[in-house]
Amino acid sequence: MFLVNKTGSRYEKESEIGISHFLEHLCLGFAKNPSYDKLVSGATFYEHTHYRIRVETAEEIPVGLATLEQILSGKIINPEQVNEIREDVVSEWNGNYQSESYYIRKAVFDELFHKDLVSRFPIGRYENIINLDLNELLAYHKKFYATNSSAIMCFGNFELLDVEKQIISTFGNLKESRSHTFKSYIGELACESKYTIKFSPVSLKQIKGEIYCLLVINYK
Repeated sequence: MFLVNKTGSRYEKESEIGISHFLEHLCLGFAKNPSYDKLVSGATFYEHTHYRIRVETAEEIPVGLATLEQILSGKIINPEQVNEIREDVVSEWNGNYQSESYYIRKAVFDELFHKDLVSRFPIGRYENIINLDLNELLAYHKKFYATNSSAIMCFGNFELLDVEKQIISTFGNLKESRSHTFKSYIGELACESKYTIKFSPVSLKQIKGEIYCLLVINYK
C-alpha cells in the first residue's frame, strides 16, 4: 500500500529546496527501530512524495493504514530524530553529488530542461539540509500533507469494499488543507483475465476534503 502526497521540490521556496526529501526521511524514521519488521520505503520527486508499506496478510492492512495515517497527520514524526535524519540525508547528498551518474544526469537536464528544474533536484541543496530546523519541517508538513493533496493506493488480493471501509475508519477524522488540489478518479479497466484495476474515490462526508484516489488491484 502507498501514500502519495503532492509535494516535491517543484513546490519549495529557494530556502526550502530539499525539505520535501528531508521530511520523507523524517516520516520514515520509525523504521530505523530494529524491532520494526515491515518492508517500508519512500521517494521524493519534483511533484510528489510517496511512502510504501508492504503487508503480507489481510490482518496487517489496518496496521499499514494506521501507519500511513500517522505519516499524513504528522503524529509519526519524532523530533528527537531530526539531527540523526539530517546525517542520513547529508550522507545521501554526498554520495549523490560525488557520483558519475549525477554529472551525466545534470548534463542531460541542462540540455533538455529549464534551469530552474535543474536547480531543484529533489535531494536538495546542502546549505538548506544542514540549516533546516524542526519548526520549518513541521510547518511544511502542516501545509502540504493534507487530505486534498494526498492519495492512498492499495494493491493486492482483498475485498474492495472492506478496504474502503478501513480507509474511511482510519482517515475519517483528518481535516483538509487548501494547499493544492489532488483529483480523484473513478473507472474500471479490465486487463486480460489476470486482474482488474478499479479506481474508486473515497470522497465521503466523514472525511473533510477531496480525499484519496483509492487504487485497488484484485488478483483473480
